[in-house]
Amino acid sequence: MSTVVLLHKRRSVGVPPPFLGFAADPSETIQGLCAIPNPTEEEMPRYPKPDDQKVTRHVGMAWTELPARREGDAPPLPSWRVWQPATLEWWAGLWTKPQATQWDQSGSTLWVLACLYDDLIAGRIEAARVSAEIRAHQDRHGLSGPKALLQLRWALPADDEPAPATPPRAKSAAARRAKLRIVERQCSR
Repeated sequence: MSTVVLLHKRRSVGVPPPFLGFAADPSETIQGLCAIPNPTEEEMPRYPKPDDQKVTRHVGMAWTELPARREGDAPPLPSWRVWQPATLEWWAGLWTKPQATQWDQSGSTLWVLACLYDDLIAGRIEAARVSAEIRAHQDRHGLSGPKALLQLRWALPADDEPAPATPPRAKSAAARRAKLRIVERQCSR
């Protein structure tokens, strides 16, 4: 922890950090405040961390494999608010996602997101005012796509159907022409 020093006309006086640097008599300060630097490496030797606290960057961190979907009913939304029907449907669908297996099963960590969503669809608040906060809640709960899943180290289950190796070929020109037909347009004048 650094100490803030108040430069006095005759001597330097050590002051704890919460002090904002205002002297009892402002005329006694010369240049204001400066911070004492942190101790050097020689003053504070480094000791190796215990084995359970060591983290090496070249060793991969564990991923959590998520199931295909969460089983069971969604926890109830709080009763201190009247919820829009669309919010209730969204809430029920939210709790079927694979990420829901990792959330607090009471749903309390998602109540703020539900309130924001409810206010947004009810028209009580503008999207521009809450979009950043909604996105932050979605990131915390792994709902905003691959980036959030990567940060949380969650892996979604692989699809049952493998992706085709090559894209399907387009029909030949003759097959496309065979679908065309001539339509006569009659104008009435």
